[in-house]
Amino acid sequence: MEKFLNNLNLNNNKDIVITNGIIDNYLFNKLKINFNKIDDNLYLKQIGKNKIILFDKADLDVLIDIISLSSLVIGNVYGAPTHIASSFDIKIIDIIERNKQDFYKIYTSHLLNYNKIFRQNF
Repeated sequence: MEKFLNNLNLNNNKDIVITNGIIDNYLFNKLKINFNKIDDNLYLKQIGKNKIILFDKADLDVLIDIISLSSLVIGNVYGAPTHIASSFDIKIIDIIERNKQDFYKIYTSHLLNYNKIFRQNF
């Protein structure tokens, strides 16, 4: 995951912000190990001119602030971040399971700038 983020950061020339919301996440916690702790819930890794920022346990207000300043939101299954991004007309890439696309379509068909990709086994 960290290698993917480093490559994404270098190839995009944009900062990347990742949040796990209020629920602990093993992968997120593992990522924090190689980042500099800036504050109680803020971690930073500098890569060239760009940064990867981890925001641990972001509440809804912080999530809205982060998304409103974004140019792209990549989510893992439809949810609040998807709706927030749509309300700001920010491009969305939602990672969903292929066999559930009809289910999610009911809840996402009205969203602006919505794109989906299908999850594969890791």
